[in-house]
Amino acid sequence: MSATGEGYCLAHHLLDAEDGRKLILMSIRYEDTYTKQNGAWLFAERKLIIVWTDTRPSQP
Repeated sequence: MSATGEGYCLAHHLLDAEDGRKLILMSIRYEDTYTKQNGAWLFAERKLIIVWTDTRPSQP
C-alpha cells in the first residue's frame, strides 16, 4: 500500500558569519511518497522544493 502527500514549512536558520549573525528564512515544500509496512506508514521518498529564501541581519 502506498500514498502521496505534500507538506509546507517556513524554516528559520541562524548563521554566524564573518560580517555578523544572519537570519535565513526559507519557504519549503515537500512532496512525499509513503509506504505502509507492518501497520506503520513510512517515508519512501521525499522531494525538497525551496520556494524562496530571504537573508537578513539578526539580533545578537
